Amino acid sequence: MYDINDKGMWVNKKIIIGSQDLLTIIDGNNDFNQTWGRLFVEGIEGEASVEEIIKRINYLFNAPFGYKALTDEAHCDGHAEFKRFGEHCAIGSKGQKYHPSLLDVFLGVDERLMKGMTPHLISHSISTSPQFDSHIGNIIRRGIKRAFLCGWAFTHCVGDAACAYADQWVEEVYIVRDATRSVLVPGLPPLEIPQLMTDKLHLHGVKFVLAENLVVA
Repeated sequence: MYDINDKGMWVNKKIIIGSQDLLTIIDGNNDFNQTWGRLFVEGIEGEASVEEIIKRINYLFNAPFGYKALTDEAHCDGHAEFKRFGEHCAIGSKGQKYHPSLLDVFLGVDERLMKGMTPHLISHSISTSPQFDSHIGNIIRRGIKRAFLCGWAFTHCVGDAACAYADQWVEEVYIVRDATRSVLVPGLPPLEIPQLMTDKLHLHGVKFVLAENLVVA
């Protein structure tokens, strides 16, 4: 449904969510998930729609994760990413705000990590946030063992954030694959696009799971 060759990365059993689990929602900004957004993530055939992703994020947010965080992309004027992707998520713009249907999530998380404010730094990964080191300290102190990621976009910020967690103290890292979608890349066949990220995630030991398999005890 999602990947050509998942290298056995799917976890198809139920996972009980609890106090040692982290939920991180990546970049729910309007510019990524609204059709009028400046960098709307179109997804590929077989991936979840924006509406489905938002519904699943809200479902996950209400599960008993021990810690909940989100990233908020906010670019300063003249940011380096604008040359490659066009202007998006400019600080204070309508596109930089979180999707209205994710407002409860935005207001209710334990931690909000800002990224994209350093002019020369491509800010796909959560590790580019100046708060990342303290964030890792926070989850270590809370005994977090597993991280679950969702949001926008699988091929860029979600995937790179998962790799960043896997490189830290988190024992298991999962992407909720039906709560994220891919960016189309000109010149590449659609099904090859997520496969490139899948190969990278495999090297970092990241696993895939469906939202319905994350359950409450």
